[in-house]
Amino acid sequence: MHLMLVPTTVRVIPTPAHREPFTLLSGETTVVYVETGAATVYLENAAHVARYEDALAALSATALDAQRSRALVSGWADKFA
Repeated sequence: MHLMLVPTTVRVIPTPAHREPFTLLSGETTVVYVETGAATVYLENAAHVARYEDALAALSATALDAQRSRALVSGWADKFA
C-alpha cells in the first residue's frame, strides 16, 4: 500500500450548495463518483461527467477564497471551542 499526502486547500461555500457528495476522478478518462441516499454510482458518460464538471465550476465560483475560508473556520473554532 502507498500513502501519498498532498497539500490541500479548503474553501468554504457560504450557502447551501450541491445536494449530493461527488468526486471527479481524473486519469486517462474522467469518472464521477456519486454518493446518493440509495446507492454509490460511478458515471463515465461524457454528458454526465460534463454536468458534474459544470457543478464543480459553479461551486468553485461560489466558494470563499482560501484566506477568507481560513478566517471563517478559525472564527468558528474560537467561538465553539
